[in-house]
Amino acid sequence: MSTKLGVSHGWDYKRVESLSADQQLLAGDAGKIFMVVQNATSALDIQLPEIATIQPGWKAKFILKTASSKDVVISVADDDGDLMFGMICSADPSGGESADTAVDELTFLASKAAPGDWAEIEFDGDYFYVNGMEHDNDHMTIA
Repeated sequence: MSTKLGVSHGWDYKRVESLSADQQLLAGDAGKIFMVVQNATSALDIQLPEIATIQPGWKAKFILKTASSKDVVISVADDDGDLMFGMICSADPSGGESADTAVDELTFLASKAAPGDWAEIEFDGDYFYVNGMEHDNDHMTIA
């Protein structure tokens, strides 16, 4: 038997936006695809919504559009704690995966991540769950 946890209105990945500057995501960003522009000037900090402001079912997808020499960090809000679980798999069969539990950030690594690396993040009412794919080992980390 399943129990309904809630529902979050979203665009079901039909709205696409570019992310090229630091941003605090909000409840209204549910269901969006973010095309992430990594740059050579400064690291990009994307903060997930405060959990008190979103419902179960909030989700977003992040696809690296442009790779460069600074990290892109997607993090849980500072006062929400270590609420991220999941894994990133590598398309390279000799590569390893990045997997962890009870952490607070996902990073597209500087000078390693490649266009097309991606991650989805979903919220169940308590935790953020990450799954994604990278071209080669060590393009992304969950820590």
